[in-house]
Amino acid sequence: MTLVLSPVTAFNNLLDMDRKVALPLVAGLAVLATAAIATTWGVDLPTMGLMGLYLAALGVILIVVANAVRDPRMGKALGWFVTVLIMAIVSCFFVSAVFRRQGVINPTYCLVRFWEPCPDAEAGVVRRNAEAIETSLVQERGSGPVLPPPPPVQAPGDVQNAFTFDISAYDVVIQFAGLLTRETITQLNSGLRARGWDMQSASGERIAAAQGLNEVRYASPGDRVAAEALASTINEARVTASPVQARPNPSIRPGTLEVWISN
Repeated sequence: MTLVLSPVTAFNNLLDMDRKVALPLVAGLAVLATAAIATTWGVDLPTMGLMGLYLAALGVILIVVANAVRDPRMGKALGWFVTVLIMAIVSCFFVSAVFRRQGVINPTYCLVRFWEPCPDAEAGVVRRNAEAIETSLVQERGSGPVLPPPPPVQAPGDVQNAFTFDISAYDVVIQFAGLLTRETITQLNSGLRARGWDMQSASGERIAAAQGLNEVRYASPGDRVAAEALASTINEARVTASPVQARPNPSIRPGTLEVWISN
């Protein structure tokens, strides 16, 4: 039995391809895989290593199948199955790495740790890279607290910039995802509390459903002004991937504002 020494040869043997067809296919997959790994560079080194390990394992499987199967029809069927599997996995890695902030699919660090709940995997990534993440945020928003000190109390007759609602009447909770550290969320929570918002915890809840979201959810039109004011205050912190916007959501309890943010 002839040993297949490269994925290109394996594609040739399994799929009855001309080398001119197999080579661009392998090259295209390699480009997508490289882009995914390069995008993950600086996010989390172990994640990048797991991606490389999985891709190498898929290449080995392809070569083993090409060498082990003698029956042409069976070989071709298995070959196409393995090829499609490789293409699907590489494409998922690419989309999850390049479009992580958009929340199209779970981030790469969740995909490669499929045995862990995504929030747990994400928390581990943030914990390992907290210093680098905080440094990046400081570079984006500048040094100092996440939220600046609250403005001075206005005189009773000065209503030009006063809230037109009772800020203390709203329960505020924070749900977050992505590469936001617990420290950042805790500081954001404290800053909002200092501004007068009735925060329901000392920090926030990391939850996978918040990936790709940057919004303040409110129940009814009567809560819109409060939600917009809260979103504007959070935007001052500059901790999110994109501006936070107020969005109505009928599932929200009246008198509650839910902050869903990610980075």
